[in-house]
Amino acid sequence: MKDGTARRTPLVEERRRVPAEEWWRTEGGFFLLTEAHRAEEGPKAAAFLEKVLRLPPGSRLLDMACGWGRVSVELAAKGYRVVGVDCSKVLRLGRLLAQQRGVVVDLVRGDMRRWSCPPVFDAALLWGMSFGYFSDRQNVEVLRHVGRSVRPGGRVVLDLHHRDWYLANYLGEHVDLVQGKVSHDEATFDLSGGRLNILSTVADGQGKVLARQWHSFREYTPEEVLSRVRSAGLEVASVHASLEPRPCPPGPADSSWQVIARRPRSLRPTERGLRTA
Repeated sequence: MKDGTARRTPLVEERRRVPAEEWWRTEGGFFLLTEAHRAEEGPKAAAFLEKVLRLPPGSRLLDMACGWGRVSVELAAKGYRVVGVDCSKVLRLGRLLAQQRGVVVDLVRGDMRRWSCPPVFDAALLWGMSFGYFSDRQNVEVLRHVGRSVRPGGRVVLDLHHRDWYLANYLGEHVDLVQGKVSHDEATFDLSGGRLNILSTVADGQGKVLARQWHSFREYTPEEVLSRVRSAGLEVASVHASLEPRPCPPGPADSSWQVIARRPRSLRPTERGLRTA
């Protein structure tokens, strides 16, 4: 531009009005530019969940922070009754995709820090690094709320970054081509806060910036995750590496790992009022 200022995209303008600690409020549109092509990850996640949970069709599942429903739609296609919750407007895309697939999935807009319900679900998911957006206290509170949404004996599944892999392999700059667009990530790690911070930029083939997005994840060690699972009143049932159905801890080559937690069958006195008829 003649005055030397760069033209800002709507996503960048929206980001300027959002506090850094609530970066995820503007992630939806950016996600579609950079992640929608990874639709094949939905079937992989659904296949893993089907094997490890072993729930019959018709079971009730909660997909918290579901995004556009990549996993929710696949689980619904397998015959599960799924509720997906997310704060993003991209839920509209999920509803459209579910309609095109001919499946029924209830996608609800809400803030997972405040969303709660009676314990009616057989299992609940915090998938795709949905655990770790907030402060340590809020992260445990989210996990506690999600745990209380499942029936006694029900499971809660966490899909997580493997901190050691990201520290060894992801810090610095990364450039990729994504469906004709250039994706540039600059990742740093805040040792004092234990957070992985990523500034992502997407540009077209001519170098025009289409969108920028700030991401910040609290990266816990495996021991810290399991401690917080227990702090939320859940029991650790099994640990898996990179969607391996057989229990095994994550190793140096694993970028992700999964925790299957269980809500105790005997409720504490303070939780008995949550029982459903």
